[in-house]
Amino acid sequence: MTYKLDDLLEVRRDLSIDVMFLIETWHDTDCIAFQRLRVDGFQVVDRPRPRKVAHTLATNHGGVAAVAKPGIRLTALDLAIKPAMLELLSVRVVMGSSSFVVVLVYRTGPITSAFFAEFANVLDRVATNINPQ
Repeated sequence: MTYKLDDLLEVRRDLSIDVMFLIETWHDTDCIAFQRLRVDGFQVVDRPRPRKVAHTLATNHGGVAAVAKPGIRLTALDLAIKPAMLELLSVRVVMGSSSFVVVLVYRTGPITSAFFAEFANVLDRVATNINPQ
């Protein structure tokens, strides 16, 4: 993520992208790239992939994030599930008087019946538990 940040910001600027949803960010909780974005006024809601070994310098593959330009509010939403077959980030996006929910899903393994069961559970929770604001 750190090495590609300037390219990502250039694409965001050139295409006038207000909110980006990123997968395979390869980051940890102390990601310098996300810290830099926050210092520059961007909102960042992220979920790094949990590490199997806590103390290692190896690259942390996976991870998901939402990044919004200044003036747009992002709020992480807890769907109260810990899926094993996918990485998940649920975010409320508020832009002016508009508000909507985005669920970022990154499939990390094979497509199996277990994946579809978890994905159906995610959709059910979003449809029944997210209150409009």
